[in-house]
Amino acid sequence: MEGEFENSGGVLVKNEISGFERDGDKAEVHDINFINVIAGNQLITNANAGNYFDIDPNTTYNINFTTQGNIYDITTGNNAGGSLRPSGVVPTPAGMERFISIIPNAGKKIVDVKVDGVSVGRKQNVYFANMSANHTVDVTFGNGDDHFGNAYSCSTGDTTPPAVPTGLVVTGGNNQVSLDWDDNAEPDFSHYVVRRNTTGVAPWGGAIATPSSSDYVDTTAVNGTTYYYAIRAEDTSGNKSNNGNVASATPAGGAAIPAQIEAENYDNFYDLTAGNAGDPSCSSTDVDAETTSDTGGGCNIGWTDAGEWLEYDINSSGGTFDLVLRLASNKANKTVTVKLNGNVVGTVTAPSTGWQSWGNRTISNVNIPAGPHTLRVEMDTGKTNFNYIDIQ
Repeated sequence: MEGEFENSGGVLVKNEISGFERDGDKAEVHDINFINVIAGNQLITNANAGNYFDIDPNTTYNINFTTQGNIYDITTGNNAGGSLRPSGVVPTPAGMERFISIIPNAGKKIVDVKVDGVSVGRKQNVYFANMSANHTVDVTFGNGDDHFGNAYSCSTGDTTPPAVPTGLVVTGGNNQVSLDWDDNAEPDFSHYVVRRNTTGVAPWGGAIATPSSSDYVDTTAVNGTTYYYAIRAEDTSGNKSNNGNVASATPAGGAAIPAQIEAENYDNFYDLTAGNAGDPSCSSTDVDAETTSDTGGGCNIGWTDAGEWLEYDINSSGGTFDLVLRLASNKANKTVTVKLNGNVVGTVTAPSTGWQSWGNRTISNVNIPAGPHTLRVEMDTGKTNFNYIDIQ
């Protein structure tokens, strides 16, 4: 808010808070609590609010300035040869974003910028997204001319924002959401700002990421919650675009398809017999499983009876898929039915040349819409070994 309290000459200008009086009538402003208001390097409280706000005592009452949550400091050095804005100890509420602008004096140029003691090279400004710790900024200036100062020291600097990011597509996964959007092409492009909420409308809150590439994976998402995302672009002069299109996704558990799902990696089951008749390393439940001699090794489900089933949680980005079941049996006419969310999508017959004589059986062109689903493999007749289902 620093610029809102200064005129073009850098003189402090107070902002007015008032109601109004006219012809004996009064409209009052009251019971307002301003939280975490920052003016440059000043955290505004009731004690210093009078330096920044002209609060009319006749038409206002109960106007308060308070702080909430963690307040972190950005500390700037003396930096002889130029100035930083804001400077000194700059209080910043947790989750807020903050720019520190670097302005060389006449005849000086930026040589190096260090953030928390680590060089980040020549920077026109330093950007902190989603403040969560204290930081330091130190600048080394040297002799020479530097165009970096223009954007901040004169009114003819770059004020053109970058283009609004377009084409945002988001896809839910298991406790994560993947984002992808179109590239910005500006030569002075700096980074994107990714923001998220659960309403799809403002306020958006602080940035959750500031990637320089046009993709991002949000690994803080929680399954079952719908998240809305908005992306804006920023350039090296600190100009910001508007938000691009808003897109939403609901992360969910289960395998992201296409994928090959091993039969023993079921999420739910129904088995008619107690205990595992096979190899205990392959199953610790009543589902019967054994090591397999099929290509790739691992385990297969066996000793199946009619009516038993296995369920698998999957998560689709949407599309048409082939379901390839890897089956074996030494009995003829043994069938398996596959259901998606309780609806039959196909029935196949297992090979009948031996318990470890494996073959592929395919259910083609199954439409699986975007989102989470439950895939059930039912043993219609039993006497069928099951190694995996490959969703292609």
